[in-house]
Parts: sequence; C-alpha cells; structure tokens
Amino acid sequence: MIMNLGKLGENQFSLHIVDYQFPDNRANDYDANWLLIEIIVTTPNDQWQKTAPALLTWEVQSLISWLEAVNIDREDWNCINFLEPNLSFCLKGRDDDNVVLGVHLALEFKPSRELSHETIVEIDCTHEELSAWIMDLKVQLAQFPIQLTFHDEI
Repeated sequence: MIMNLGKLGENQFSLHIVDYQFPDNRANDYDANWLLIEIIVTTPNDQWQKTAPALLTWEVQSLISWLEAVNIDREDWNCINFLEPNLSFCLKGRDDDNVVLGVHLALEFKPSRELSHETIVEIDCTHEELSAWIMDLKVQLAQFPIQLTFHDEI
C-alpha cells in the first residue's frame, strides 16, 4: 500500500520505490543504485501520477535523515536536492503540531500540461503523520539496499 502524506481533501503526495532502474547492472555505482520512483500527487483541483528514475539508494536515505531532522526541528538546511533535478523538498513552515513541506516537481514529475519549469505542491501534515511516512520510506528502502559494484581487476 502506498502511503500518502497530507490531509484528505487537501494536497497529498506519495512516493513509491518501484525497482532499481538497472537491476542487473553492477558496472558502476550509479547504474547499480538508480531507483525508479513513482509519485502520485493529489490536489483539490488535480491529480497526476508519474514514474521516472529519480533517486539513488543513498539519496533516499538522505531524504529520510533530512525528514527526521525536520520533524524534530534539527535540520541543517531548509531544502534537500538530489542529482536528478525532478524532485526536491523544502521546509515551508513548522509549529508544535504541524509541518509544511514544499514538494518541488520538475521535468518528468511535473504535470504534463504545466508550462513552467517546476510545480511546487505544499503538503501540510502533523508530526505524527510525517513520522509514519518516514517509517514507510524506511520499509521501502529496506527492499532496495545499496548495491555493490564489481570491477574487473587490472
């Protein structure tokens, strides 16, 4: 089951690790660790679903660590970006009960009809909801560990 972040009737975002992009390629660290990511975005006025090779295994771990830090007000940076520029997250606000994340979607992840460079969807959630979403990401990532590469010796 894919877990949504956000409140029903408001903006919601889900991220699902589908598979390694190249499950049998151990030629180099990047090809061995690219993940196919499916996102589903729901707003009061729209919904879209996209799948693309967007994150490396260690980038998902960095996202998890950043979200954990955001949830307890200990993040070092307001935003987290990745090698592929189609997905990033920014902290938009936080209080004792809630966190507001800006999910930046570009290239393959923005809505097809969108003409601007990127779409930003603000996701409002409680700290408990964010904790549950982080746990879901951890469970997903456990199914796709960092792949070691094998090199021929010279």
